Amino acid sequence: MKKLLIILLTIPLIFNSCKKEDDSPNSGSNNTSGSIIGTWKVENYTNTMSEGYIDPVLGTEVVTNTEVSTESVDVEEYMTFTNDNTSLNYQYENDTLISELEFNYIKNGNEITIYNVGNFDIILTITELTNTNFSYNISHGGQWTEGNTTYFQTTTGSGNFSKSNLPLITITPLNKNKPVSGYNSFLNKRENR
Repeated sequence: MKKLLIILLTIPLIFNSCKKEDDSPNSGSNNTSGSIIGTWKVENYTNTMSEGYIDPVLGTEVVTNTEVSTESVDVEEYMTFTNDNTSLNYQYENDTLISELEFNYIKNGNEITIYNVGNFDIILTITELTNTNFSYNISHGGQWTEGNTTYFQTTTGSGNFSKSNLPLITITPLNKNKPVSGYNSFLNKRENR
């Protein structure tokens, strides 16, 4: 009888200890409960861009160029997401605004689609989103035809933002004399030929 009583008392303890372990806040999933609304500073990113053409006989991609890009130490980059599904991309160099671009976006679950960046849509898959940190994986690409040749471009990568404000000092608004390389952006916007 004592053995049965001991077994009956220990069974609820076993189940309670298992339940507490399963209910822990970090039981195998990333925190993505924050909001993307606001301004975020690009802290780091690594993108790999591949481009080439489609073999007309085999229908396979022939890669002619691959480039890896990372954040520029000379350029500070910011992304602002607004409530009206507008995103603004800013680049500053030496406290000077050198680029300001506006895009539309839609957030669906953990995916953000940014529309018409260099003729492609970009997908950011959120891997972590808190009040101060926003980590993501990025992918975009597409095809276009010139004459009898079909070209392609694809980009994949990952990066991290931190919650921020735009710089207060701007020496000149948008330096029109200096062309801005879109490839130096985390969005990796590169125009078709």
